[in-house]
Amino acid sequence: MTGIDVIDAYELALAAAERAHIDDVLDQIRTLLDQTKGAGNAFIRQSLARRL
Repeated sequence: MTGIDVIDAYELALAAAERAHIDDVLDQIRTLLDQTKGAGNAFIRQSLARRL
């Protein structure tokens, strides 16, 4: 998995939420990242730093 994979998944999740008329997806993603610990979380946060 690369940073590009993380960014692609993030953008696809936002696009799907928009199509489904789900409003607070960005807040849900931030909450999920706040509740998760570990190296994987740090990698995801680093990959999405400019988007969060």
